Amino acid sequence: MGDKFEDSTKIAHVNLALKDSLKVMVRRSTHGDVISPRYRLGMAAYSASVTDVLGGVTTILEVVRRGRLVLSPTSITETSLAFEWARDLLSVELPEMQGHPAPMICHLTDGREG
Repeated sequence: MGDKFEDSTKIAHVNLALKDSLKVMVRRSTHGDVISPRYRLGMAAYSASVTDVLGGVTTILEVVRRGRLVLSPTSITETSLAFEWARDLLSVELPEMQGHPAPMICHLTDGREG
């Protein structure tokens, strides 16, 4: 992810996509000066291990309170660990989601192994 891509690095493009996505969620959740908990988010960063960036599932309001999220490249890419993390997170969350919209998982990767 630290490799050059276009005018920057791959991770810089990921961070921009993350920032833009969160802006849209905040805009869609804002009524006047109030941000409603319309979206619940979980986020993982991974390399040789998985880091739970948000400490589990939280609301968009909590993400705004934490401030800007910036991811950094580390070492090797173990994609299977990220999918196992997502599976485990969803197994806890899904029973609580009766009558709510289905969760969405977005996976951003540079498509490289190792």
